[in-house]
Amino acid sequence: MSTLNDILGALRNPDISMLGICGMGGIGKTMLAKEVARKAKNNKLFDLVVFSEMSQSPDIRRIQGEIADKLGLTFREESESGRARSLFSRLKKEKRILVILDNIWEHLDLQVVGIPHGDDHKGCKVLFTARSLDVLSRKMDSQKNFLVGALEEEEAWSLFKKMAGDYVEGSELKCVARDVAKECAGTVWDWVYFKVSVSWKKHEIE
Repeated sequence: MSTLNDILGALRNPDISMLGICGMGGIGKTMLAKEVARKAKNNKLFDLVVFSEMSQSPDIRRIQGEIADKLGLTFREESESGRARSLFSRLKKEKRILVILDNIWEHLDLQVVGIPHGDDHKGCKVLFTARSLDVLSRKMDSQKNFLVGALEEEEAWSLFKKMAGDYVEGSELKCVARDVAKECAGTVWDWVYFKVSVSWKKHEIE
């Protein structure tokens, strides 16, 4: 899919350390970010990929804890600032790491969390998802942003195969699968995911 490939291409760019995925609620930003994570790991773009979900009122300690768990890091410090220094130091040891911060609502100070970026650590890249382009470009200084919209018919079919398995290409259900994918074309990612999952399970039962 073009957007996915474009994001992976941006992650390969040494001049880009922060990038974002923007779209309305329910459009499938989280799903796309997780697919980016999967592809990035499979293509060995990064040694480690860390995912943390945000909220309208970010809990710094929870974010620090989620990232630390993925790193196998145990905090000895009690204060947020102490934990940030420890996390910063640990992340600096990773040569290539992608940190995904999903569902950003407002400015989040990465230094307060303990996430190095830019000149602090060229090997650490940060991918945000947000509903607001202003949050990404102005408040988070994202260098490259990708707008997520509706799916084309072929994109819906590609996503269907990804969810149900490539074996649908040669199965007796291919025509049904194609019809479902065509029906989903033009809808948002999460709706497509729902339709694919429900439809495929239904035919498995039958």
